[in-house]
Amino acid sequence: PEWNLHKKIIRFFLVKGHKGDDIGKALEQCLMEWGINKVMTITVDNASANDGGVGYIRKKMIKTGNSIAEGKYMHMRCAAHIINLIVTDGLKELDESVKRVRAAVRYIRNG
Repeated sequence: PEWNLHKKIIRFFLVKGHKGDDIGKALEQCLMEWGINKVMTITVDNASANDGGVGYIRKKMIKTGNSIAEGKYMHMRCAAHIINLIVTDGLKELDESVKRVRAAVRYIRNG
């Protein structure tokens, strides 16, 4: 069957509690409100609670027979978030090197 890819932000919502099940139940409620019963991917950052939230939805969809590819591709980590973490960590290393070079220059100038 033919289908078209749809990418939409369907809702922002406050999650009461930051446990995986809390996130999963909030996602489930949102999907139900929109009448969405199949999801290929959910993109989240690296917070461990998100693992539980996506896992909750994956299990529900598999249980109801609504999973796509057994939920194999459901949990997608946000590439922009990962790149930000890498760059931030790299800049911390670079910052220490810059501080050392500045200290060496000051030492030479004052020596």
